[in-house]
Amino acid sequence: MNREALFYQRALNQRVNVSDLNPQRAYQAVLYMEQAKLLADTLEIDGFPDIQIPENPREADIEEIRENLFQVERFMIKMYNRNIFDLDNSLRNQFVSLDESWKQKVSSYIANIRKHVDAAEVDEALKERIFAKLNQLQNEVDRNRTRVASASEALTTMTEAVGQSAKNLRPAVALMERVTGSISKLWRTGEEREKQPQLPAPQELGLPDNGEDEEAAE
Repeated sequence: MNREALFYQRALNQRVNVSDLNPQRAYQAVLYMEQAKLLADTLEIDGFPDIQIPENPREADIEEIRENLFQVERFMIKMYNRNIFDLDNSLRNQFVSLDESWKQKVSSYIANIRKHVDAAEVDEALKERIFAKLNQLQNEVDRNRTRVASASEALTTMTEAVGQSAKNLRPAVALMERVTGSISKLWRTGEEREKQPQLPAPQELGLPDNGEDEEAAE
């Protein structure tokens, strides 16, 4: 396994997603960033973000932690997508089959993500790339066979936009994180689905409601 894949695997053990950050998880988020930075230095991983880690997480500004955590998350997503087949070779051509409940839930999230992207201040060419990835994901959802990597590709394009100073895009990223995580979890329940043909409910794997409750997420 290459160094980037090894970094990702080890850093993943402490990972805190931006969408899950709250004052109660601030200390855990800072610990995760510290360990990820140390691991990147130890394994000589290029490109790790120049983040500011507060000395006292319990007194640190939550928005400052969020900004630094977001930079680390962008880097983690980049590492995953660049090494996806080293990390999980079985994902190369993997699909999930969605029932009507899942199709409706994922489609509602995509619709809300589109609204946020449309309202965000993003370079027009980059915005078109994001919409193209979302359209590709929606087309696969409609065809009943969705590539596991499709959601991840859309998320990566969004984080690239944030890295290029796009404004007001973080609510869309938070929603896309939920879609990506839930589809990945659904695929990983494959063996159980063979024993139990009925899919678990979307909310059981990270997709509550239709995404509107997350619209204000930063």
